[in-house]
Amino acid sequence: MCGIAGVFPGDLRSDLDPRLVQAMVQSLSHRGPDDWGIAIGLPDKTSIVEGSSRNVTQFISPLPIGLGNTRLSIIDLSEAGHQPMSSEDGRVWIVYNGEVYNFQDLRRTLEAKGCHFFSRTDTEVILRLYEAEGPECFRRLNGMFALAIWDGRRQELCLDRDRFGIKPLYYISTPTGFAFASEIKALLRVGFPASLNLEALHRYLSFLWVPEPDTILEGVRKLPAGHWMRVRAGGRTEPELHRFWMPHLNGPTTILGEGATAEALLDRLTVAVSRQTVADVPVGAFLSGGLDSSAVVSLMVRAGRPPERVHSIGFTRRDQRYERVPDDLRYARQLAADLALPYEEVVLRPQVVDLLPKLVWCLDEPMADPAIIPAFLICQAARPYTKVLLSGMGGDELFGGYRRHLSENLFSLYSRFPAPLRRALARAVQSVPSGGTLPFVSSIRHAKKLLGGFQFPPGERYIQLCTWMDPATKESLYSGALRSALREVQAEARHREVLREVASADPVSQMLYLDTCVYLPSHNLNYTDKMSMAASVEVRVPFLDNDLVDFVFQLPPSLKIRGLQGKYILRRALEGVLPPAILSRRKTGFAAPIRSWIVNDLHEMVNDLLSPERVSRRGLFDPSGVSRLLSEQRRGWEDRSYQIWALLTLELWMQAYMDGVES
Repeated sequence: MCGIAGVFPGDLRSDLDPRLVQAMVQSLSHRGPDDWGIAIGLPDKTSIVEGSSRNVTQFISPLPIGLGNTRLSIIDLSEAGHQPMSSEDGRVWIVYNGEVYNFQDLRRTLEAKGCHFFSRTDTEVILRLYEAEGPECFRRLNGMFALAIWDGRRQELCLDRDRFGIKPLYYISTPTGFAFASEIKALLRVGFPASLNLEALHRYLSFLWVPEPDTILEGVRKLPAGHWMRVRAGGRTEPELHRFWMPHLNGPTTILGEGATAEALLDRLTVAVSRQTVADVPVGAFLSGGLDSSAVVSLMVRAGRPPERVHSIGFTRRDQRYERVPDDLRYARQLAADLALPYEEVVLRPQVVDLLPKLVWCLDEPMADPAIIPAFLICQAARPYTKVLLSGMGGDELFGGYRRHLSENLFSLYSRFPAPLRRALARAVQSVPSGGTLPFVSSIRHAKKLLGGFQFPPGERYIQLCTWMDPATKESLYSGALRSALREVQAEARHREVLREVASADPVSQMLYLDTCVYLPSHNLNYTDKMSMAASVEVRVPFLDNDLVDFVFQLPPSLKIRGLQGKYILRRALEGVLPPAILSRRKTGFAAPIRSWIVNDLHEMVNDLLSPERVSRRGLFDPSGVSRLLSEQRRGWEDRSYQIWALLTLELWMQAYMDGVES
């Protein structure tokens, strides 16, 4: 696992200062504290790079190019894994972030064709495969990765990102050149003017994150998941974007019955978990006590590769009052005891006032999900003994594990009620307070959101269920200037674009396709990467193994959601692997006690950063609208916690990235 960066000047006469590439790499040191290196290609062999050493390499190139890497050593810990890595003739160079789990199979294929290797790394396998096949080789990689290859033979730069966007890759392209990096903070070293992308801001406030390929900064984009990009001749032409993978729904797979399907699913999941335990360092795991992480941990043990330690996180009794969710820890404790695994439990008592600004800086973009804090704390707790953790992430998006995935079946039941009864029920639910610590308050919040989407058609209805701030609320918050600038902007445009790709599919398949192509790469995988890398830890996600995902997307929706139960076929597959108490428990989510924090720990920070004076100075929002939001939360009438968290996160991000106040 690494951080990568590079620059490709647009003007062929431009000087390329190695100190720029080195500064980009240094800003990514948390992603790879074990080693670093830069390679500078210059047309004039007399242009000796000052301070050339093992870490700084110069090579002859007809076009100026700079590549950099910072390394977290996990496979082949020796110096043979040093990057940037070149071909034997020095004409092809690679910088690479990630893990390719089928690299040993690919290596054997190449060796059979006479290829010789100098390291045991997957980096070298990718480099040699590219030499043999060019960009077509990217389709064959099963793993998580973001990489850049400078091909001196073709005088072009290729960027590639894995199918699901597990690893991030940002870029900027201007008339004066092209630059890329694992994180935005490295791109800031290039010196482009950082300005707010107002359309992305509009989408952030709707979803709590910005759908890729856009980012919150104007001109900074993400290479979309499952795509590769070609940049030719110093940026004289627009970069070419190529999609090499997209999910294929409900194909020709023959279903032999639930039992056979469950068995086939378990086989694929077992192989995926086993593949992702390969490392030259100890491997640990998240263990929430839920279905997905419990499955990963149990299958690690079954494969004879038990985790070095498992980690769980829970709430204090005070915070539990506001969240009203079941206690995960007792399930995690019991499973760890049953499997005789070393177990570490973190009860969430962070100094959130001090920690939040730091983590917002690490995120690169505002992502208003308090789960960033437990994610970071688990990785921080694991770092003293390991660099690798396995996670159950991805299971919900594949099998229909979120509460919102049950919405179509709930709407079907609701639609059978007489219209007068539906109207009366909707009025009754809307009249009940959804804030504070009242019993059943969590159910009331979910009911309000569900009933609010009833009037929309299925695809649009699901988009509405994914939003956290409706148009009326945003309208009341925006300043006059912002309201005018965004009048014609559709916050849901990216979601609708993706849904059009599967317009003829059933509602369940549409939901899961949208989550896989938008929600996972833009949010869940994004914050997991940033928080784990902030602690210099790699998080692997076996549920997103290529072969497993291809199989699951061929299954009919009835095997994923049945009645009001999600993950139906996964539960069947895990019978005999997990105890009944875990198989039958409902989804609780990986979250944090946001409502308690806003009332207690963050009370003064919220008052300060969202005060009328601060809001007015920023000029984006109407101070009275923000004050009204805070008042509704404190009275306990409406639950505005995530909306407040979004505004707070945005202000902290703007201080760090727009005002230059780094944490």
